[in-house]
Amino acid sequence: MSELQGLRAVVTGGASGTTGISQRAVYSARKGAVFSLTLATAADHVGEGIRFGCVTPGTVETP
Repeated sequence: MSELQGLRAVVTGGASGTTGISQRAVYSARKGAVFSLTLATAADHVGEGIRFGCVTPGTVETP
């Protein structure tokens, strides 16, 4: 049993990582990498009781 069992990790990605944004290729790639890294890490630790999540907020219009 892992001493990290029950650990929860949450990272912040972005919707642009799954859809892409015109003129923002590097930004979109970075957000996509965060999402993919989260999925891969979760798969690596699925049997250890460690959970990983990626929050991907959308665009927020501000005044």
